[in-house]
Amino acid sequence: MDLPWDWFATINRQTTAIRLLIFMMSWIYFASFESSSWQATPGKRLFRLVVTDLKGHRITFKRASGRYLGKLAFGVILTVGFLFAAFTPKKQAAHDLLASTVVLRIPKQS
Repeated sequence: MDLPWDWFATINRQTTAIRLLIFMMSWIYFASFESSSWQATPGKRLFRLVVTDLKGHRITFKRASGRYLGKLAFGVILTVGFLFAAFTPKKQAAHDLLASTVVLRIPKQS
């Protein structure tokens, strides 16, 4: 490969397998953490954020997977899905609306 970005433009079995592996690992990462008792990835927890259903309950792995796939789908379209958060009452992005989820801030405990 002559240029670093050639890897992204190349379509062969090896790059396809690597891309599939990366997709599966990130899907498992996000869906597992967001459906766990933490209800968030380590990064979200650092900022005291949790992902819940509309009633404030923990979400299932299936719902977390739908949220992740929605994030990918709407993220491809110039990240327009994330702009939804600015215009919805509960500050939900398009993938949150799709999965009926909301990201909430955990209040500080004194």
